[in-house]
Amino acid sequence: MKDGENATLQPLSPIQRMILALYRRIELAQYGFTLPFMESMFRVRGYRGLFAMGDNLTRTIKALEKRYGQLIANLILAWAGLWNGCRYCSIGHVYAVNLLHFRETGRLYPIAESEVPELQELTYPELMERLRHALVGEEFAEQLQVIERMFELFSGAQVISDDDRLLSKALTCWAWLNECTIPVTYDLETSDVPALLLKKDREPVLNRYKAARKAAALNKEKVETA
Repeated sequence: MKDGENATLQPLSPIQRMILALYRRIELAQYGFTLPFMESMFRVRGYRGLFAMGDNLTRTIKALEKRYGQLIANLILAWAGLWNGCRYCSIGHVYAVNLLHFRETGRLYPIAESEVPELQELTYPELMERLRHALVGEEFAEQLQVIERMFELFSGAQVISDDDRLLSKALTCWAWLNECTIPVTYDLETSDVPALLLKKDREPVLNRYKAARKAAALNKEKVETA
């Protein structure tokens, strides 16, 4: 039997529970939270499959960050999650984009994490139109160009460059990941999902960002009711 086969039908062994507990301690130390789908992934793939998948995901994220920077890397993963229907990945990575943008510019990103449930109701073409409408101007030109190309690849375009290969790998990795994440997280509220960043990148800016979003929402409400 392959490692992980029929894992969904069996309880975790004491050794498996110990490994899972170790994973969760590492997550808490690095991120400040635990991933709600980790046990599901463990049961489906087994510990060897989980280690292999985790290594592949980590390598892909590092390659994306090296090529595009942390913000665009998270935007790539957010849109891959949206196309796959994963609310957790979509919210978490859009949230990360917002924090990174706010840290770098002091301004709010044009797409908030709270919009993800609405975005999930759109068709693929409608979702791309929303992105084009939001990311206007030179500041967002590279971001939009990357997602436009990734959408072409997602839609069946031929891989012709190293960048294409990296984007295709991201799409493939998140398709694998979302097989496990969607059944566990499909009904989560936006407030249930953290920004998918390391604790050191998330916490210094989080409270200032929340205050800015709250102020923007209050100003919008005043304008609409005036």
